[in-house]
Amino acid sequence: MALRGVWQLHKLIVSYCDWGGSSRGIRAFMESQLPVFKEKNPQLEVVTELIRGQHPHLKGFYISLTTLRAMLYGILNIGAV
Repeated sequence: MALRGVWQLHKLIVSYCDWGGSSRGIRAFMESQLPVFKEKNPQLEVVTELIRGQHPHLKGFYISLTTLRAMLYGILNIGAV
């Protein structure tokens, strides 16, 4: 979202586990929809981070130095959200 023409979210980190069942939905999202999301949002730096043995989560970094963290475990079809 832009406020007065300035995008507020400037970095998004997608953290996931490559073998855990709770990361199944985010892994599917990363394969199918994340490339399209990156293309549609060139102003946003999107980084994927492999963290073994942890539940998946997103970290959003805003221009106001605010960080927001959202847990994603148990989401099976993130593409429908």
